Amino acid sequence: MFNRRILGAVLLLSFATVSCGNANFFGGSKKKKNNAVAEQTTPNTTPSGVKPPQIGPSDQILQPDPNTVIFGRDRVFHIGDNKYENTSCKEQIAALPLEGNAYFFQFEVLNDNTAVEINVGKICGIDYTSNTYELYSGRNRVQGRYIQRMGTTVEGTNLMLRRGTYNVVLASGLGRYNYSARPDLDDYVVGNVTIKGNQAIRPINYGSYTK
Repeated sequence: MFNRRILGAVLLLSFATVSCGNANFFGGSKKKKNNAVAEQTTPNTTPSGVKPPQIGPSDQILQPDPNTVIFGRDRVFHIGDNKYENTSCKEQIAALPLEGNAYFFQFEVLNDNTAVEINVGKICGIDYTSNTYELYSGRNRVQGRYIQRMGTTVEGTNLMLRRGTYNVVLASGLGRYNYSARPDLDDYVVGNVTIKGNQAIRPINYGSYTK
């Protein structure tokens, strides 16, 4: 499952980014809206031995309407350890730089009792059964599952969420190409991560992590 020390680093840095009201991300503002969650401040530190996250460019965040957020507007993100000689998606992975062995996509639900559906529309290269999709509220896991081997999408179930900040986390899992091979992290690509609610939501940011 997703390393909780790395998840802590995600939350620490991403919450610090939110508290600054960074206008590079949708919804970033120094003014608080009536229905927005109060800004949170957290020391900008990470646990020993864990590299800080890399925050992705805001031009890959799209909000076509107040209830919908899409991460990965026109590109896919590479997850893994950059050892992909035997991957089933070698051409696409080889064309992209390594981004990290875990990715988070952070969004905010602005009102209680919001029905939210989360879908990952593009996946290629799932060769092991240990890769994970999870949804976190703070450090609490709301939803989690393994990604189906050779899967091309992840369809999230409808969830009723309270207002607050949430992280969709996709992480690479260990596996073997054959019994004689040493275990390595699966390399795959994801894109078109779509979050849709029946009430307003907003994107905050997204990024990658390397253990």
